This record gives sequence, structure tokens and C-alpha cells, in this order.
Amino acid sequence: MYKRIVAIMLAVALACSTITTALAADLSTNETAINEINESTEARKEIIETLNNIEYAKKDLGLEGIDFSKLKIGVEIPAYEYKDNKITKLFDYYPLYLNHTLKVLAINVDDKYQIDTSLAYKINEMNCKEAAIIYDADGCYLYDGLKLNLLYNSTIVHNERASLTESASLVNFSDLATANMEIAEDLNYQFTTSTYAPTYFSCNVQYVTQNPYDYLCWAACIAMVINTVYGTSYTARDISKMYFGSFKDDVILSSKIEGFLEDKFNYKTVTKYVADDLLLDSIKRGNPVYTAVDLEMNQRGAVYAVTTYGINLISGYVTVIDPTFGSTTAFLKDNFYSYRNVVDGYIYYLTWTLYNW
Repeated sequence: MYKRIVAIMLAVALACSTITTALAADLSTNETAINEINESTEARKEIIETLNNIEYAKKDLGLEGIDFSKLKIGVEIPAYEYKDNKITKLFDYYPLYLNHTLKVLAINVDDKYQIDTSLAYKINEMNCKEAAIIYDADGCYLYDGLKLNLLYNSTIVHNERASLTESASLVNFSDLATANMEIAEDLNYQFTTSTYAPTYFSCNVQYVTQNPYDYLCWAACIAMVINTVYGTSYTARDISKMYFGSFKDDVILSSKIEGFLEDKFNYKTVTKYVADDLLLDSIKRGNPVYTAVDLEMNQRGAVYAVTTYGINLISGYVTVIDPTFGSTTAFLKDNFYSYRNVVDGYIYYLTWTLYNW
């Protein structure tokens, strides 16, 4: 209820402000928008390569039945953060459309393109003509040229950022560039079957969310692992009650998880750094892998957990389920798999795992 009230207050603050919203100059006409798409040649090439890589992971990513050759690429959607009383550009989302519907967002992460469908779905639901994404201390908003729309509440509070809910009426949005969501052209995708052999392996994992709770990523990931292995239907709340004796929205020490899995479920695991051979072995045996991730900023250590359930060693990526928003890809670079969390905009690195033995 509090979050809904805050969202309403935020919308009212924006509506009552005397801000005059102006469309960015570089998106003022169809011609300039198309030119901007055409200028992203290198990005388009890399996105096409990524789509080739994930052809065999379509079902796991919610893209089953989508013909990539019919996709169109649109104008990059800018992502910003609100910090130190100003809005600063972070990166771009590359929108991919099918029949005028936003289906996929491609995200540059360390020169590899991550594929997201969850944020794409939320943006599409807004049915907006202009779009920009803004991250603040508490979550993620869509700015449609007129008002802010809450998309996600972050489970991790980022105190280095400011809160839009506390100062929206003071923010000048008039200079904020937005993307024209009505302009797109053919991606010109072609599947290179001779290059990308079907070397993708995955488990049939059902998504378990940690929402609406703040600290139950660990419980949601345990539930996904146990449900897959034993055919159960636990929720994050169920796992929390098992561990604490009664429900608590709270964290636990990572060192306690291994013993909890063995004591409660007779599921023996060993803690190891992320390793391709171990991931592949576990996934081929039908066991998804509880995986700790490290937030990019301040190197806070293992601050979060995801479930790794798919791997393609040839193409160099894994598929993971983030318990706040769902499935996405994490590509390998410099010995680390990483993905950008669409809820807070930060990059997360897969660090250690609990392997079944």
C-alpha cells in the first residue's frame, strides 16, 4: 500500500509542477530518428550476433515462437540515474519490435549484448510514444515525456542515489532526451546455422519471485532449485518460514545456506567459484544452480542471489533467473559472467555457486 501511495504522490507532484517538457532536438522528426538508428551499425551487428547465440534459448527467455528475422530495431531508449540533485545519462536500451509491439531490449554490458524481455514487457504496457528510463535510490521509472511511471521497486536501496519520491517537483525534466517509440526499421536478422550449433543446455525451472519482499532473493532461489529437483511448489515465503521458524523478510548468512539445504531437503551442495564444467554438469543432470552475485559498485561482496539454469559454452553465456524480474542472459568476459539488473541499472557479476554432488 505504501508503495502505491508513493507512486500516486509522485505522479501528482509531477502534474502540479510547472515544468515545461520539451522533446529532445535529435528526436524531433522521423528523419533524424531514422538517422540515429542507422548510426548504430556496430550495435546492430552485435545484437544480431547475440540473437544468433540465443536461438536455442528462446523458450527459456520467453521468446518462443518469435521469428527474429521479422524484428525491427528502434531508437535507443536512454537510461538515467538521479544523483546529487541531477539526472545523468548511464547507458542505452536498444528496443526490438515485432508487429509494432516492443518484445526485446538489448543492453550493452561490457561490450556484450544482454537480452531482456521483462522490462520490455513493462514498457510496452505503458503504451507510450516517448520513453526514457530513470533510476533513483528506490527503483526504476519510465518517463514518457509528461510524467513518471513506476516500473520496479528495487530490493537494494542505493543510498548513493537520491529519491525521486522526495523531490520530483524540484527536478527539471525539460532537457531530458527521450526516445521516439513509433520509429523503427528492419533489423535485417539472419540466422547463421552453420556457425552456431545447438550447444545450449538448460533445466526446466519455474520462476519464483521474491516480490513483494525486500530480502528474500536467497529464499526464492532456494525454492527454484528445490522445486525443480523434487517437483515441489515452494515460494520464497515458504522457505523463509522453514529457515526462521516463522516468516521473516530478512537476509541470512551465505555460509548457512549449504547446511540448510542438506538438513531440510537432503540436498547436498558444495560452495565453489563459478566454473563452466561444474555448471554444465549440474544443468545437464537437471539441477539448476544457486548463484551468488556481486554488485559492481564498492565491491560489496555477495549481495544478491540468482538461479543459473542454462549454459552455452560455445557462445559464452548462461541464462539466469533474477528473482525480482525473471530470466535474462549473462555473457562471459574476463572470466566473469555478468548482466545488468533492469530493476536498478547496475551490473552484477556471478561469483560463487552451490553445486549439488
